[in-house]
Amino acid sequence: MNEQDVKILKKQTFWMRLTALFMGGIFLVAVLSAMILVPKAASVMTDAEETLQEVNVGVVQLNKTATQLARIDFAGLVDDTQQMVNDGSEGITQAIGKIEAMDIDGLNRAIQDLEAIVEPLAKLFGKR
Repeated sequence: MNEQDVKILKKQTFWMRLTALFMGGIFLVAVLSAMILVPKAASVMTDAEETLQEVNVGVVQLNKTATQLARIDFAGLVDDTQQMVNDGSEGITQAIGKIEAMDIDGLNRAIQDLEAIVEPLAKLFGKR
């Protein structure tokens, strides 16, 4: 072996040691990263699992609500409401008819006549 071969071998040894050192550093960073990230990933997975369970419960409740809404007879409900409005309108119309049929002038005259009779009686008993 000559001197030039020894220099080349020394350079190769230097670069191999430097490469091994960097590989060891990369391995150490990877191990530390895994130690930090794996518990966080497990926590995220647990949270995701809980969220999925809550979503499933929500979907079940939505299905129940949809089934209940499908059972409601909206047309019948509207018809019943319309019938109630019509019945109320008929009652109001009848009441207005009775009020219009009243003899208001006759009622006023009767009140005046009653007042004319009661006033002397009140004076007699000292109330007025």
